[in-house]
Amino acid sequence: MPISADSTMRGAFHLVLSMPTRTDPLSVQRAARGFAKREFSGFQYGMVLHTYETDPDPTPSLHPHIHLTVKAAGLDEIRLNPRKLDLQRWRERFAEAFGEHGIETTTTSRIHRTTHARWKVQHLPHCTTKATVLDRQQQQTHRPRQQQKVLQHYKEVMKALARSDRGDDRQLAADLVRSLG
Repeated sequence: MPISADSTMRGAFHLVLSMPTRTDPLSVQRAARGFAKREFSGFQYGMVLHTYETDPDPTPSLHPHIHLTVKAAGLDEIRLNPRKLDLQRWRERFAEAFGEHGIETTTTSRIHRTTHARWKVQHLPHCTTKATVLDRQQQQTHRPRQQQKVLQHYKEVMKALARSDRGDDRQLAADLVRSLG
């Protein structure tokens, strides 16, 4: 199914399936294989495992991760057209694939994660405005409204935990305060 040069259609989709630093890379690979086999059975796909030692990036990630590329045109000639809900479902199914190998995982959407400095802002050297230099603190404090709402909910939970009679609840509140800053 050729795509014309001026088309906005994608020929393939690239997914990165990543796990925390201390996750066994072979478990990541097995879970990714199971996930891809179930989710993309009617599509051609390829994947590669990257670890800190094997990642060709000049600044390799400490997180073992899989690069999964899926051809958009299915074997039945129906095109893959993922939406936001599909992306969340894929995250959940990838976590389920870990469960099949005896590893408990949870999924969180990006908005519920507490680290927001995900990318680095770079400006062209010829720019002369004052806004060309942004420090990390400014980047982290500028958060979309929905993220601010989520953090406000976390603060309310921390306050409730801090008022609890149970010591482990108060300890959890203190841990959350330290991690969310």
